[in-house]
Amino acid sequence: MTTDKIKFDPRIISALFDEPVRLIVDQLTAIVARYNHISHIVMVGGFSESEMLQDAVKNAFPGKHMSIPQDAGLAVMKGAVIFCQNKNLIVSRIARFTYGIGSIRTYNSSVHHADKFIQQGIDARVVDSCFTKLVEIGPSITSDEAAGSVLCYSWGDETYYNAIVYATKAKNPVFIYDDGCFQIGSFQVNCKDKNGKISATELKLYFGRTEIEVKAI
Repeated sequence: MTTDKIKFDPRIISALFDEPVRLIVDQLTAIVARYNHISHIVMVGGFSESEMLQDAVKNAFPGKHMSIPQDAGLAVMKGAVIFCQNKNLIVSRIARFTYGIGSIRTYNSSVHHADKFIQQGIDARVVDSCFTKLVEIGPSITSDEAAGSVLCYSWGDETYYNAIVYATKAKNPVFIYDDGCFQIGSFQVNCKDKNGKISATELKLYFGRTEIEVKAI
């Protein structure tokens, strides 16, 4: 300790960042392997100004062009401000999760366990708490088109139903309570048409703005 300050060997401080640097490089490696057309890597955010992280990324991807903008720590905030002024700048997004809704589906012996189905009426086997997929994790989704849609029906004579939206890292979840599934929102859908009759509704999922939007038609 010197003048009320503690001095550490630089190797000790560097070791504190070994794990986060490794995890970032591993994540980038997975992304580059999935999208083999990537030729440029842009580093933004406060940690991107770290020479340790910069060197690790450069060493891991020697054939990629690296771009580190000035004031990388402010780039995320500046991007948010610019996007607020002109939302047409971002034309597509990569789906970070598989999105879907909880629903009741027809029992399928090759998919559902026998102890999961419930009876509804005569000779009608249905399964509750199923994950009905709207969007699968991974693909590029345009901002002005529906990313996915599903046709929904009310239960019995009810004039509405509660739509609950779930997300997961899994590509093909079966039930909403599978490992990794979590709820991100819910809303009530009116099933009456213009004539007051109960009819089916179509749920559509939209990306591209500041929030994920789900519309019922």
